Amino acid sequence: MHSLFTMKGNLWKLKRQIFSTLFAPKKLKEYVEIMNNYSPALIEEIDVHSGCYEEIKMEQIARRHMVRTMSHVMYSLDTSKNEQIFSKLCHLAEVFEHPPLATSRMLTFFTAAPCLFKSLGLSSYPREFWDFFSNLTKHLLESRNELKIGREDLVSLVAQLQNGGSTKNNRTDLRESVGHIFSFFVAGIHSNLTTLSYALFQLSRHPQVQEKLRHEVDSILSGNEYVSYDDVMKMKYLEDVVNESLRMYPRGGVMFGAVILRRTCTTPYKINEKFTIPKGMDVVFPVYSLHMDPRYFPAPEEFIPERFSQQKKPSPVFMPFGKGPRTCIGMKQ
Repeated sequence: MHSLFTMKGNLWKLKRQIFSTLFAPKKLKEYVEIMNNYSPALIEEIDVHSGCYEEIKMEQIARRHMVRTMSHVMYSLDTSKNEQIFSKLCHLAEVFEHPPLATSRMLTFFTAAPCLFKSLGLSSYPREFWDFFSNLTKHLLESRNELKIGREDLVSLVAQLQNGGSTKNNRTDLRESVGHIFSFFVAGIHSNLTTLSYALFQLSRHPQVQEKLRHEVDSILSGNEYVSYDDVMKMKYLEDVVNESLRMYPRGGVMFGAVILRRTCTTPYKINEKFTIPKGMDVVFPVYSLHMDPRYFPAPEEFIPERFSQQKKPSPVFMPFGKGPRTCIGMKQ
């Protein structure tokens, strides 16, 4: 699917500038308020399961919660009023998180040789992804003209571009619109769910870290019923815990079982007298290997959130959100 995450050059710059408005501080504060509306239901579901003294599958609970909040944040869609769409989104999010072997192989092929992959006309995902998100995109864009929604979300931006952006290059066709609606959803669910899962896993193994984090959260909230954006910004140890989880379990492109970061050289770059990276060459960074290198992170196999609070700024090789101009669009600047 053609989307912001696969675009290049000036087209990518134009679209990224447009969609970056979704992550302005004002919008992030709005998202926190939306999430607060769904928090009671999440807490209630956890309480019900915890009272049964049985194994709790937190990944499933978190996935359903994220599907509801992401649907509201990105699409202004209340999934409680459409159980069919909610169930399908949960199913596709799970398939994306745990893809069948054939899909995993296609994703590896795409990561290793994107140009050849494209020239062969192959698709990374099963047909059901395109069919569902194509119909969902049409439904969201058509209903947007009928519903009075007083907030700017992903759908409203896509609708503006489809109806004629400020320039010809800004305009989108249906295929690209589907790509945006699809990619922002799965990218948000996948990155957040995996990071949360690994962070909870490490907290369960390190009760002293869990207790320190709990103390920070309790002291900042001071009994408040809801969390504000400003509250989250004050939780520095929480940020350390998340960063350490991302260091040990970085998310990104996967090639031959290794997490990698790919960048394409746009102009010849001279390394030394013997070697110059030619224009068009792909440069691959082994992110996981760098994150687990003791030269940059002492005792790399140990979960130590404090390593981030002790640094004035993260190591240059810490790149869970990518590096350079194409760093993750949702990364806090």
